[in-house]
Amino acid sequence: MAKTVERCNKAMRFAVVLGDLTNEGTLLDLEQFAAERGVGVLINNAGVYSNGPFESMDDKQILDPLWVNLIAPICVTRRIYPYMKKQRSGVIVNINSAAGIRGGSGETIYAAAKHGLKGFSQTLRDEARPYNVQVMDVFPGAMNTTMLSHRNDLEDCIDVAEAAEIICTLLKQHASVSISDVYLNRVKPLEGQC
Repeated sequence: MAKTVERCNKAMRFAVVLGDLTNEGTLLDLEQFAAERGVGVLINNAGVYSNGPFESMDDKQILDPLWVNLIAPICVTRRIYPYMKKQRSGVIVNINSAAGIRGGSGETIYAAAKHGLKGFSQTLRDEARPYNVQVMDVFPGAMNTTMLSHRNDLEDCIDVAEAAEIICTLLKQHASVSISDVYLNRVKPLEGQC
């Protein structure tokens, strides 16, 4: 995380706000930060992975991933977006997943949350456009993170620092171009894929 922050900080001035997004206090802190300092970019990057047979999941195994992957980004955005709208500029980046396009076997709840995030991004993009607020949905493939440490091909997954650097280069607002959906694919395909 520190290397990623350092790389992005070279390109722009920013602050990282960490906290438990299921805690109302964290959401209030974020809103207060926006009110006091303004916000040019919001990156919703919280995420948890869940997989397994849908029918064997209990309510907690269903609700936790839905909360972190869908509800939390919506709640954070609801608190920050009004400040962007008022200043008539801003970029909201929702870090989605390839599962937001097409989930795999065992990813029922994870894919449902990510598909919901895609729908939220697309709809908010239309609502925010008149206020010069851009909404970008980033769909990375498998990332080399602890979230996927169970995979035996982790070393072939997308490097987090490279992905962050790409996203940082996309944050500049342009007068005639709006970036909406960004797909980050790993260089080495899964076995059996072309």
